[in-house]
Amino acid sequence: MFRGFLHFVAMERKDSDTAGKSKCEAQDDGGHKDGSDRPTGSIAVEAFSCRVCAQPLSPPIFQCPAGHFFCSSCHDNLPEEKCKFCSGSTLSRSLGMERAVRSILVYCRYAEQGCTEKTAYYNKSEHEKVCPLAPRFLCPEPGCGFAGLQGDELLDHLTGNHRWPSTTFRYWGAFDICVAQPGTQVLRCANDGQLFLVNARQAAAPPAGLVVSIVCVLPHQKPTGFGCRVSFSCFGRHCSTWTLDDLPSLRISDWPPAEYVCVVPKALDGAGDGAGAVLTVTIVCARPDDVYEDDDLDGYISSDSESDEDGGSDSS
Repeated sequence: MFRGFLHFVAMERKDSDTAGKSKCEAQDDGGHKDGSDRPTGSIAVEAFSCRVCAQPLSPPIFQCPAGHFFCSSCHDNLPEEKCKFCSGSTLSRSLGMERAVRSILVYCRYAEQGCTEKTAYYNKSEHEKVCPLAPRFLCPEPGCGFAGLQGDELLDHLTGNHRWPSTTFRYWGAFDICVAQPGTQVLRCANDGQLFLVNARQAAAPPAGLVVSIVCVLPHQKPTGFGCRVSFSCFGRHCSTWTLDDLPSLRISDWPPAEYVCVVPKALDGAGDGAGAVLTVTIVCARPDDVYEDDDLDGYISSDSESDEDGGSDSS
């Protein structure tokens, strides 16, 4: 359900056809701050939402005598087109509300990225889905070109179209993944939906083995605030522990990533059964208060201290 307020400022129209009239330009993320004495205020977004589905009202809009508003879809599903909230009152078109919602213009949420588009409030989300300045979650597969607005869209694309395996984990909790051959896996954090990609590729120089990289998937290039710790064993034999304090973000121009977290050596015991190496991974977040309670953090600190006592060596 949409909640919150629309902050507005009344502005005089400059065109000759509407001289002497005013319009309302609104923002849903802040008020007018230019210091002018023009009328300003805020309106709860529920005032412009359908009484049934709570979505922004768009023409045609219907109203009962008691002032309950309905969008066209919900109106068509009402028994005998009568209000379900006030004993079956008959609904009629609300031309006044239709004029009102058409007049509420809002800025695109990507205005800071340079978008100057202003749309009717009820069209805001539709514009932002196709806004050319919206951040995109890009597929790194060469020649693909997929761009999603949400991380979960990219996850569905990578696992569905490219068949990349995926693993769900939680911050500060160790989990295992298997690296048997070159390829990419997707990690999704259950705390906040954040995506990470684990890429394994053949080492270009001796010793032979797999170079393993972990990158954070973000729509913009910026410090990620994530670190990781990786321990691995080859065919059940413990080898080493590596740490990386600041995981890099995904860069399509640098894929597969040049920066790596560890190198898994080629097995020397001749097992050759394709089992590969098991990586035990822990991903940490620099903003723990955003995703975990204090009790969870205490558990992580205790677990991490115990793993240090196991005698693993740290590398960077």
